[in-house]
Amino acid sequence: ESVFEVPVNFFAEPEQLHLDDFVYGERIRGVPRYEYEGYTIWGITAAIMVQLVNLAFDAKLDLEDYWKGASS
Repeated sequence: ESVFEVPVNFFAEPEQLHLDDFVYGERIRGVPRYEYEGYTIWGITAAIMVQLVNLAFDAKLDLEDYWKGASS
């Protein structure tokens, strides 16, 4: 575990957002992920950051379509 700082505008850059498929039981779940200076920010933490930058910066990062498509 680590504590580190990431500039909030980093999360608003579309090229920094990675979307991975995660197998959970018999289902595939879409999981957002960021990589920053050797650290991985993923799962609910990454999803919260996506929502934050969408609200604060109107970043237009879309997880809804990805989640719907990946969870079938």
